Amino acid sequence: MIRPATNKLLFAASALFCVFAITPTSRSCAAGETAEPARIDNVIYGRKFGMALTMDVYIPANANGAGAVYVVNGGWKSSYAKTDNDFVRTQVSMLFDRGYTVFLALYGSHPKFTIPESVSDVRRAVRFVRHSAERFKIDPERLGIYGVSAGGHLALMAGMDSDDGNARARDPVEVHPCRVAAVACMAPVTDFVNYGGPGKLVVDHHVLRQYRHIFRFEDFDPFQSRLIAVDEPAEVHRRLARISPINYVDSQDPPTLIIHGELDENAPLQQAGSMAAKLAASDVAVKLILKPGVGHSWPGMEGDISLVADWFDQRLQ
Repeated sequence: MIRPATNKLLFAASALFCVFAITPTSRSCAAGETAEPARIDNVIYGRKFGMALTMDVYIPANANGAGAVYVVNGGWKSSYAKTDNDFVRTQVSMLFDRGYTVFLALYGSHPKFTIPESVSDVRRAVRFVRHSAERFKIDPERLGIYGVSAGGHLALMAGMDSDDGNARARDPVEVHPCRVAAVACMAPVTDFVNYGGPGKLVVDHHVLRQYRHIFRFEDFDPFQSRLIAVDEPAEVHRRLARISPINYVDSQDPPTLIIHGELDENAPLQQAGSMAAKLAASDVAVKLILKPGVGHSWPGMEGDISLVADWFDQRLQ
């Protein structure tokens, strides 16, 4: 991927000559035509604790007016390096080629930030996209969100635990809803307090036990001006429930696609099955696609983004 040093340089250059870039879809410029950049890097969608929250934006030449937020992650860890690996490029390109403006959202993640903070960041990213709809020429009511594994969990949290924004907020982004019109996810986690079976906590799961630090919880003590660890078992249980998307399901939720491996040990199949069942019982359009004989990831998984693109074509067009 070839990137300019900054977006300002990109726009300055494009005023003088046609800019070419290696992107999922490329096109040539007619004589005298100025090309709109296919990728805008490091768009700041929020700030916290002195750091910027950023997303990269892919704008297709054949934009159809719909947008898709892709949650960039791996094990609840968001890394900028992941925006350019082959898997993510495929996740982006199929939607980009169909005319979707794609937003690759990074978020504050472990070991510095907790999952509740990550959830808040992703919801903020959705608000920002809706706030910036005119800028990116999309319809804010035709916005989807998708992700894989932990990204699927965060996509579901954004889809299920949504609101209409705060009309009194001083921050213009926070005024906007964090609602989406469709969700799609692969191998997601959906219920941290019933992980593989009733009453089984995720922190006791044999595969994820090594990631206990991901599920730490902290409260800010204003008197001591520091973070205090939350470790009382009943309170930990309540907070795990709060970051479980299954607990937010209601009839107002967006249509949801879940793709899951039948032999998944990291995110047991029960996670997808119980989520799909609860959505269906709430009269929410849901589709569960099971991948036989495979686990948490499978050969050709990146190609199954075509199923996500088909889902968004049905729900966002």
